[in-house]
Amino acid sequence: MHEIGREVRARLADVFAAAGIRAQVLGEGPLFQVVVADHPIRNYDDLLRADNATAERLARVVVENGIYTTGRKGYLSLVHTDGDIDCIVAAYAQAAITVAAATPE
Repeated sequence: MHEIGREVRARLADVFAAAGIRAQVLGEGPLFQVVVADHPIRNYDDLLRADNATAERLARVVVENGIYTTGRKGYLSLVHTDGDIDCIVAAYAQAAITVAAATPE
């Protein structure tokens, strides 16, 4: 489970970097949370200063791409296959591209 979580967090971080979105993918074990921020998230105050509007747009597009997520968090389990993980990453990749294209610089 921990390996699956590390893999997903790393792949999602790559997705956001490629799209030019300053997002951090936080979590432990099979959990991940996407936080859009240009500053490190070290505590609750840092989290409050995150770009919640962009994170919400990302979450909406991820759902539109067929992956149900509870806000900005994801929960992985042993029933997720490699194909499921690929679908999760692909949905976030499409969301990152869509949101980046709609976000003024």
